[in-house]
Amino acid sequence: MNFAELRKRLLPLSIAIFSHGKVNGLLTKQDFQRAADHVCGISLTDNVFDMIFYVFDANCDGNLSSDEFLRVLQRR
Repeated sequence: MNFAELRKRLLPLSIAIFSHGKVNGLLTKQDFQRAADHVCGISLTDNVFDMIFYVFDANCDGNLSSDEFLRVLQRR
């Protein structure tokens, strides 16, 4: 349910992701967790973060491409 609530707050989440993400556009779990918690006020469990990264980390490097991740969420 918290992930669904996070999707409703996509604009502040996307701003936070770009401000907390690394310069090269990759997002670590810690960056994502910080953005969700501090900006959106939503706390997700480690299992949910692991699932998000499992599904959206296409090259399995442990980071998300912020552009790709946000595009997928915006389409849904």
